[in-house]
Amino acid sequence: MNKNIKEELSKELKDIGARVREIREAKGYSMSKLAAMSGYQLKSVSNYELGERKVSVEYLKFLRDKFNANLEYIFTGNGKMFIDKAGEEKKEILSLLMEKYRVEDKEVEAVLKTYINSESAREFINQFIKAKNKDKRAFEYIMNIVAGMRVLFD
Repeated sequence: MNKNIKEELSKELKDIGARVREIREAKGYSMSKLAAMSGYQLKSVSNYELGERKVSVEYLKFLRDKFNANLEYIFTGNGKMFIDKAGEEKKEILSLLMEKYRVEDKEVEAVLKTYINSESAREFINQFIKAKNKDKRAFEYIMNIVAGMRVLFD
């Protein structure tokens, strides 16, 4: 194998290993604790982190599933170290709701700006959510008021 290619691969393995170590340290685990959790030998985990050995696909899956580790970050150093799965789920739900009710981005943006900039709007929305979750009649009452207000703006 060409010396330059071998050196480049060695550097890449070390970079990947360093990012794997960063993930472990960011989550506050010792190498031995992570080895026990993952079912891998301590020597294997050490070799991965030092770039002495290619990281196995199974170990990468473990990091992804256990810690929400971003595989793009591990391989390239690009992106966030961890994926916010809750945030991704929220985006997906919002996208589906916007599609179903034919809501445009500018409408969502307007609601968010109002929520951020108005204490009374935040209070109204929070009370609205509480009413929806706890008191069906109160929720229906609020919905009737909102429906009546639509007449003013149509």
